[in-house]
Amino acid sequence: MNTGTIRIAIVVALVAVGALVLTNGFADTGSAAGPPAGGSSPSSTDSPSPSTTNTPPPAVETPAPNAPKDTVVAVFNGTVTSGLAGIVAEELTGAGYQLGQDPGDVPSKPVDKTVVYFVGGADAAQNESDATALAEKHFKGAKIKELSSDLGVDVDKGVQVVVVVGLNDVTSSG
Repeated sequence: MNTGTIRIAIVVALVAVGALVLTNGFADTGSAAGPPAGGSSPSSTDSPSPSTTNTPPPAVETPAPNAPKDTVVAVFNGTVTSGLAGIVAEELTGAGYQLGQDPGDVPSKPVDKTVVYFVGGADAAQNESDATALAEKHFKGAKIKELSSDLGVDVDKGVQVVVVVGLNDVTSSG
């Protein structure tokens, strides 16, 4: 295992832990603060809204990422390095991911940094979880975004995660 892969694995683990802390770390904010229940009558200095509660909104659980074999990806080259999307696609299929379509190019080049997109819709939460896991393991520092038509690429049906390889990953791939 090369040092680039190890670094990516470490970053992925750190991002996952950070996401869990952000998601779950603030779920119990209302229990330590606020006025005591019952007892004395409210004073005129209390909150102007009598219906205000300290109950946090229900936590949205992030689904666990699927195994790579259950994640369908598409890879696009955002650089001027010929064949880079194919090289990255081979690396991902070698890691167990399914390739949902032939590698291609994005119309607007160059892309400075690799971005991992997830396909929205009914499975958006699962796709985002899969995209995050893939990015953490294979693309150090890549942003995770929902796929939109602004990207200017056609994505085949069944693709869940789209990788647009940026200039920052030219030297680490290949």
